[in-house]
Amino acid sequence: MTTIITFIFADQMTYSDAVESIPSFVVVDYKYYRESLSYIVESDGNKFDLYSSQKLLIGDRCSGPFSIEVPGEERNFIKKNERLRLLMNGVDGRIYDDDIQHCEPVEKSFIMKISQMRSDYINKILSSTGGSFKFDVITLSIGNKSYIESKFFDALQKLGIYHLYVISGTHVAFITGVLFFIFKKMRLTIQTIKWLLITVLILFLLFNFFSPSVFRAVFMAVVLFITSMFRRKPYLTVISVSALIQIMMNPLVIFHAGFQLSYITTYFILLSRTFFADVSPVKQLFGITVIAELSTIMIVIVQFNEISMSGIVMNMIFVPLFSIIIFPAVILYNLAVLLNSTYFFNDLIEWIFTWFQQLIMFLGSAFKHRFPVRNMNDFLIVVLVILTYIMSKMLLLGRYRQLIFTALVFFVLLFLNNKIQYNDFTVSMVDVGQGDAFIIEDHNNDTVVLIDTGGRFYMDDSNVKQSEKNILPYLKEQGIDTIDMMILTHMDIDHMGESKHIISKLKVERLVVNQMDIKFREWYSDLRNFKGDLIDSNSFRSLKAGNIEIQNLYFDYLSSSESSNDFSIVLKLKMNAYTFLMTGDMTGDMEENLINSGQDVTADVLKLAHHGSNSSSTEEFLSAVNYHTVLVSAGVNNRYHHPDTEVMERVGNTHIYSTVTDGMVRFKIRENIMCSEAKLTDEKKLCIKKDE
Repeated sequence: MTTIITFIFADQMTYSDAVESIPSFVVVDYKYYRESLSYIVESDGNKFDLYSSQKLLIGDRCSGPFSIEVPGEERNFIKKNERLRLLMNGVDGRIYDDDIQHCEPVEKSFIMKISQMRSDYINKILSSTGGSFKFDVITLSIGNKSYIESKFFDALQKLGIYHLYVISGTHVAFITGVLFFIFKKMRLTIQTIKWLLITVLILFLLFNFFSPSVFRAVFMAVVLFITSMFRRKPYLTVISVSALIQIMMNPLVIFHAGFQLSYITTYFILLSRTFFADVSPVKQLFGITVIAELSTIMIVIVQFNEISMSGIVMNMIFVPLFSIIIFPAVILYNLAVLLNSTYFFNDLIEWIFTWFQQLIMFLGSAFKHRFPVRNMNDFLIVVLVILTYIMSKMLLLGRYRQLIFTALVFFVLLFLNNKIQYNDFTVSMVDVGQGDAFIIEDHNNDTVVLIDTGGRFYMDDSNVKQSEKNILPYLKEQGIDTIDMMILTHMDIDHMGESKHIISKLKVERLVVNQMDIKFREWYSDLRNFKGDLIDSNSFRSLKAGNIEIQNLYFDYLSSSESSNDFSIVLKLKMNAYTFLMTGDMTGDMEENLINSGQDVTADVLKLAHHGSNSSSTEEFLSAVNYHTVLVSAGVNNRYHHPDTEVMERVGNTHIYSTVTDGMVRFKIRENIMCSEAKLTDEKKLCIKKDE
């Protein structure tokens, strides 16, 4: 999708200018996590994230050379673009090195001194108390989002109040208001107050320089304070100049969700401020909250593929709570740390944040707040953008009937976008690296089957689970938040490693496993969050999920093997006229047993067992299946050298789709026509018509 609304999302990036290695670097800042520490380093004007177990200090110059890792082209049919995300944050790549030998200190630059001050502040807060609220204080003081635990982060996002918990324009406004009140009580002149506020805000910006919303808020506040001395308040000019400055500093910031949300919201509020000038504070809060939601609803949908049904109400509740309780508590604790008197407030602040987090977690799980929205075409995006403008206008003019009618049209179009599908079924082979994951969708019955989940460990900036980079965003972009059936063919990590994380994120109705698998009990012993039906594969010969017919070819199979591969569930799926044979990691002996059993193993599409390993896919078995299309799920440059050269020779001259060369592959079935497409190879698009 190359969307015509280019300010919303960047769909394609080129990586030809990426740096492959650098001779040396200087440590300019730290990146703090709850359990670890990484570094930001610079070399010849380029900035990199460094991950190393060695202890380095800001101002250390280290000699290499050092290899640079840069995310490659996205290999799945999702909008996610890891390379763009790094560049939006001014990062040119990553360095992984646990053997850094030659480092020496250099004179710190002004920016490095600011970074050192921020680091000293973080360490002072961390050492001030044993309470976990110290992480909240740091997050709300200098915007270190890495301290937010994933479950709490999810709850904040569900409620639509994440912007209140990280440094944003809201914090700048609150700090300005509090300081103005304090300085006024000190009987300082207005001119003196303005210059003091300008000084404080600039210092605050230096501590939070890389937040687009903070830059926008501080820049606007500082310039407006200065222009007000000349009795001028050019709001729209100031906000436009601040946006242009950020774009000149980093053109790719225009694709940053925070940049888009911050500026669009502020523009709308500024343009509508006269409508709220003479209303009560409660009506003003409600009106501004609604305008903020309406103005950004399409950015949220396109960027995050979801829509909030409770954001307005939650912001009406939590904006006052933050203003009256949370922000003052953060300021109070910071003052206590500065005065070395935290013992007076420790219990109080801990009680406040404990109570506050419990409230957020309770509301986050009390009911469904957000609904997924399937990717939209350009025309529908434009139509919905126009409708959000009309809704905002009707709200400001007080034409509530027209507002309600327009809102109904808006939500009906969203509903139809999620429900109307051209195809009957879609079968997707997800590129999960060295592993298996297949998503089967029955569009006529809103049914989704997930066969295996992939799973391997990552060394990256936030230890993000692999499924957060492929399966989960893909499902979200398809408007899916429920898996009707998850099938784990066996218990090796490259097939089920992400299963528990996916179960914690999405509702799973039925879970099919082979309970005879030697690794099953270990996996099942700490299974959490699953509230659906657990089905033993040995208890059924056939199942249906919507109109997806599932035949279990290894019913009640006994094995004395010590390998989980020998317990693989082997399935034959039928969708309209087409059949798929899903083989897990079945071995050559299992293939022979299956042929000898007399069962019909013929299929149109064969998923090669064990990622194309030579331990499977015997000539006899391949001949018995009589396929016309072959699927290989394996990782690029995997250490096992899958798929095996001999196996591919046995497969022969047929349609072969491999995640190694093609990335994610999809088959779309409508009546008796099946069309295929691959993410990385356009030439493999093809349609087959079959007589039923």
